[in-house]
Amino acid sequence: MYNNSNDSLKQEHLFKSQARQNQHLIAQIAEMQSIINNITDGIVLYDETGKILMHNNEAMEYINLTNQTFDQVLPDKPCVCRDMFGRQMDYEHMPVSIALNGELVLQKRLLFERDAEKVYLDISATPMLRKGKLERVVLTIRNVTKNVTYHELLHAQQKIMLDTEKSVLKDILKSKDDFVMMISHEFKTPITVINSAVQAMELMPAGELSNKAKSHLEKIRRNSQRQMRLTENLLAITKISTGNEKLNLCLVEIMSITRSILDSVNVYASMKNIRLIVEMENEPRLIYIDYEKYERILLNLLSNAIKFTSPDKNVFVHLSCVDMLLVLEVGDEGIGIPENARNLIFEKFGQVHSTLSRHAEGTGLGLFLVKSLVELLGGVISLTSFDGKGSIFRIEIPVTQQTLLMSKSEFLPKDFFRLEDAASIEFSDIYFPNSNNEVKEIKENAK
Repeated sequence: MYNNSNDSLKQEHLFKSQARQNQHLIAQIAEMQSIINNITDGIVLYDETGKILMHNNEAMEYINLTNQTFDQVLPDKPCVCRDMFGRQMDYEHMPVSIALNGELVLQKRLLFERDAEKVYLDISATPMLRKGKLERVVLTIRNVTKNVTYHELLHAQQKIMLDTEKSVLKDILKSKDDFVMMISHEFKTPITVINSAVQAMELMPAGELSNKAKSHLEKIRRNSQRQMRLTENLLAITKISTGNEKLNLCLVEIMSITRSILDSVNVYASMKNIRLIVEMENEPRLIYIDYEKYERILLNLLSNAIKFTSPDKNVFVHLSCVDMLLVLEVGDEGIGIPENARNLIFEKFGQVHSTLSRHAEGTGLGLFLVKSLVELLGGVISLTSFDGKGSIFRIEIPVTQQTLLMSKSEFLPKDFFRLEDAASIEFSDIYFPNSNNEVKEIKENAK
């Protein structure tokens, strides 16, 4: 009897102990559930088949968006889901599906679109394995819609600010271009008057001017031409940059015109004892081109070639029409251009050799203008150079050409007499001692 009573007490004690343990376990589970529910990230636990075993409150948005239930493995796609590249996602490429195949997914951002609503979620999926076998998948979800929306709004505001700044900058640049054009025009007028006065004085009878006066006139003439060259370059560059430079195409016989340009330049090459070697087609080539821009391109390239070539060396010119392309090459045996500076020379104010003496003065606008004019004509310019050995500039310009046997003079521009003045201005930044007298003497001998 005593033993039975003792056993009953033990059983009662055991039941009470188990009850306390159960209550403690229930309290722990409730506490754990409370903690999970208060986590700011969504958590979903799946079994190996993809069925939801557990989730917290924060995960409800994801579950509603994907239309999953505890009894449903595959969603019905109630809303469109896209990745951040805009590609629509199917279930096989969703993070939970990837994790069910044993792959880890870390912070994959997805966009869920439902009606006008957009929800951005960062999702991670972790497969839980035991002895190599999948048992569970834990999905963590973070709603980043506010952050994404904020950044989109910030980006939109930055774009508005940038567009506003571009507009203001465009107005400033236009004002600058207008100012440069106005100043250049203002410079050009008095320089033209100075040149005219100098030319008139140079035509005075011999003996009326002393040698000292002639020397001063030569300095005035040469420097006014240099200023004219700078002014015309600035005007041309400003017109091109503002879109005001127009093409004036005319039908010209390009071979004879090029020879005339070379003849006007040959006098300056002779003054440095430089040989001008020309290779051109003998057959007349009639093409439509803006003659003035072509003249300016060729004169500029030739002045550069002669400027940087030492006496007793050569400058080469090759001209041909190939497959509706006018191909012009100007080469020299000059100082060459280092490889790291070959792009610089085509930039505005780009000069490779800044320490050159007055025998090769310049502003750094010439080749920038040449490139701009070539591109305005629809062509391209390229450079091949060997440091210390020389350079070759190659220009290709698309043309409409006609090969006709007609009088060459019929197709020369009416203002062709300007050529000598244009050459004189273009070569004004090369210092020739007593250049005016030498030019006159060489021209007289040529006649």
